[in-house]
Amino acid sequence: MTDKQDDRVSSFRHRSEKLKNPSRDLGIYKVQEAENSGVLDATLTFRINSILKQHFEKLCKSEHTTVSREIKRFITEAVRTQRLL
Repeated sequence: MTDKQDDRVSSFRHRSEKLKNPSRDLGIYKVQEAENSGVLDATLTFRINSILKQHFEKLCKSEHTTVSREIKRFITEAVRTQRLL
C-alpha cells in the first residue's frame, strides 16, 4: 500500500469508529452542559478503606488540592472522554 492509501484506510477506520460509538464525541458537550448549569445538587456517598483514604488525603494535601476536587476532576474527565481508567 502507498502512503496515500494508508491515510485513506486510517481515515475510514477513524470514521467507522465514530459511527460505532458516537457518544464518545459528545463527552465534551456533556461536561459543558453540567458546567453551564452551575448547580451542585447531588451528593456521592461511598465507603472506602480508611488507610487508603488517609493516604489519598495526604497525597492531595501535598499537591495543594482536596479529595473532593480530585474526585470531581476524575468524574469530569471520564465523562469528557467517555472512558474510565
